[in-house]
Amino acid sequence: VWNEANEKAQEFCKSVGGIFIPPYDHPLIWKRKGPTVSLRASKTTNCRLNSITSAAKSLGALEPCYALWKCLESGEGNVISEVMSDDQAIMACRQIMQDHRYVVETACGAALSAVYGDTVRSLNERKAIDVSSGPVIVVVCGGVSVQSFL
Repeated sequence: VWNEANEKAQEFCKSVGGIFIPPYDHPLIWKRKGPTVSLRASKTTNCRLNSITSAAKSLGALEPCYALWKCLESGEGNVISEVMSDDQAIMACRQIMQDHRYVVETACGAALSAVYGDTVRSLNERKAIDVSSGPVIVVVCGGVSVQSFL
């Protein structure tokens, strides 16, 4: 789970006197245009999962980052919440392997499933996003947690 890796990175930086730059809560990351597809979260004061049971958990966080909460609270940022199933993530992993010979883990497959499945098309049809203004970009990363069932 991402939280465990994040804790270790913070501990390491502290032990060597380094500076920790968070990958999700840095202001430069949040300077973007267009919608952000994110984890589903409700507007509550405490939204922390006890665990992540999905096959797509290597990039999963137990709670949303602070910047996402601020976007939700203010209504800024056009945050769109979509939930992908493990089956959709696995299908996308297999599809990118077939299409591009890339092997990715299911956490990456979850993001790719929005493109390989109907999610992007559906969001465009509902006018939640407008794909006519430019390409849909998915950051493809990960391979360290590839499961053998793929």
